[in-house]
Amino acid sequence: MLRLDVPGGTGAVISAGHPLPRLVRGGRVKPVGLDADLPLGVDPETIYRMQPLQLEPGDRLVLLSDGVLEAAPEGGPAYGAGRLEELLRASRELSAHEVARLVVGEVIGHRAGDLADDLTVVCLDWRGRAS
Repeated sequence: MLRLDVPGGTGAVISAGHPLPRLVRGGRVKPVGLDADLPLGVDPETIYRMQPLQLEPGDRLVLLSDGVLEAAPEGGPAYGAGRLEELLRASRELSAHEVARLVVGEVIGHRAGDLADDLTVVCLDWRGRAS
């Protein structure tokens, strides 16, 4: 879950069962450092922690489901974080919606079109405060 103040680039994130979002900043890709809480719905007593997020002008934030990283062809390797991060580095000049479509297409191709799990990708570009 993500709440983002678009004008200021500040936000809060709850990490509840999905892979860590990826931050593309200055040509580098890294997971956003978040502490994971239990997945939603596992324990109704869980108190979820809102963790701060600060974006800088030019940042790209990519949120994804586990179906992206874990997608694997029958008997083959998972798509994996390394492959995802390389794709995000190589596609940093594309628009956010093109990157989301590219990741989905690459994962579907990796699975030969036969998905066994959900496949969700959200890509946000933050350009900084509007003048």
